[in-house]
Amino acid sequence: MVYPFNLIVVIETYGKPITVKELARISSTSIDTIYRAARRGMYPFYRSGGIIVFDPSTLGQYYRRMYPAMAAAANKLLEHNRNEKGNGDGRLER
Repeated sequence: MVYPFNLIVVIETYGKPITVKELARISSTSIDTIYRAARRGMYPFYRSGGIIVFDPSTLGQYYRRMYPAMAAAANKLLEHNRNEKGNGDGRLER
């Protein structure tokens, strides 16, 4: 079965702080755009060891507020994954 891609699901289940490079890759956005958005206060971030990183939970909440349709799709996908052979948190076992 093919599961649709949902950025919120990917972010919220990432499991560790997300770097600028990782966020650019998973969101199909340029690294420069991510840095610009962070500098402008569009993305919540913190610094760790001098680099900008994003907390998956906080970033997921941001995307849920900004993109309600994507959030609704994420909720459906997470619920589907829980009802499949998932591990209880919405991620499918690999």
